[in-house]
Amino acid sequence: MTVQELKKLVEAGEGQHIEFKKKIHHVDKLLKEIVAFSNADGGTLLVGVQDNKLITGVKDTNEVISVLTKAITELIKPKIRYHFNVVPVTLNRNVVSLSVLSSRCKPHYVLPITNSGKRMAYYRFGEKSIQASHELLKVIKFRTKSRNGYLLKYSDDVRRVLQFLNKRRSGTLASFSEFAGLNTPTASRTLVDLVLANVLKLIPRDNEDLYVLNDRF
Repeated sequence: MTVQELKKLVEAGEGQHIEFKKKIHHVDKLLKEIVAFSNADGGTLLVGVQDNKLITGVKDTNEVISVLTKAITELIKPKIRYHFNVVPVTLNRNVVSLSVLSSRCKPHYVLPITNSGKRMAYYRFGEKSIQASHELLKVIKFRTKSRNGYLLKYSDDVRRVLQFLNKRRSGTLASFSEFAGLNTPTASRTLVDLVLANVLKLIPRDNEDLYVLNDRF
């Protein structure tokens, strides 16, 4: 990557495939972004670029690469595919570009630093890296393993959800569950079935995922 290419990338701003970080003080936050890219369709983390698009670079290039490599190796499972690129921006400062490839063995997790924590999966949606819900993980797992379509069995549960959608066009797991009179596990399973059959689109959100009727239905 040249300086000109870097500037063009930065000017476009953060988004689905780009994340800026000024430094690497909080490695856990960087791992969140890295895993999110890998669980989605890949992306690039630029270390040495501020949120306001100011390219400041970092002095300790080797340390940045060493710290990130160690963290990725020890705290992300399964292994991900990635590579580094160093872009000189001044005489003694560089931007470290970490390109993360979309994975063939999703989902990936960030392991806890201590035994008291639990592993976490994230997904890139727009310019945000969101903790993956139970339903999103099911969708990711199926679509990673299967290249065939999904055969949806029409049931009373599916009918109830579609009735809800005919009125509101979108909803959450909680709203579907309440409207259809389904317990949470059954509502969750039904929504996942409809997403895999491309009847619904799952939109990841921080609080609760949103399910929207696909435009062709």
